[in-house]
Amino acid sequence: MNYILNADELLYYSLEDFIQALDEDSAGNTYHTLFVHPIEALFEKIQRRSALRGKLVKDQQGASRTEEFQITEDERDIFMDFLQTGAAEIFRQISGFSKEINSAFRFNVPFGDPEFSSIITDIDNNGLLIVDDGINLMTPNAYQGMKLVITSPGLLQNMERTIESNGTDSFTIDEAFPDDVTGLEYIVTAQTEKHILIYSLFNLAQLDTNMILGIDALFEKCFIEQY
Repeated sequence: MNYILNADELLYYSLEDFIQALDEDSAGNTYHTLFVHPIEALFEKIQRRSALRGKLVKDQQGASRTEEFQITEDERDIFMDFLQTGAAEIFRQISGFSKEINSAFRFNVPFGDPEFSSIITDIDNNGLLIVDDGINLMTPNAYQGMKLVITSPGLLQNMERTIESNGTDSFTIDEAFPDDVTGLEYIVTAQTEKHILIYSLFNLAQLDTNMILGIDALFEKCFIEQY
């Protein structure tokens, strides 16, 4: 799956919503393409691929070698090491499209369907209250139970906290971050499975959206077929 990030207004769009937004955009905003690949789903697909490969390979007695070839749950840590190395190599091949984006490749990131992105302007109550003066129209407790995830590059990047409640321009989180998060970018997400994220900067006004879907599918194929 993929999203389009309006880098000027810090808003995410699905591909369908982006097409409509582009038609209405007269401000010349910068858009980033975000390719999102859930690691758990990749692991399951690689497990099925390895099981099929083992089923097709026979020993001298003609018996299936599925148990020998299939990646099992107890090999998950090894799988993660290989996947991280392979994903980084895949990104290296297209990194020319990401030169102007900080941390354009991210691995094992908690990321769900983003409700929105913004910037923390202040903290209070020993770090448990996250204030964002840039928003003031949130419905109280609309994001209760969701995750607030830091996205700015640095030691706190990808660190998340559960939102216990929210006001019109602030969030109360379940645990303070270990350092000051004032001025850092964040996203609010409905759920936070672990993902591979690849940001790219394309001229989306001229790029066929079918090409985005094709690139997304190619990434997944490369992740899986490296095993």
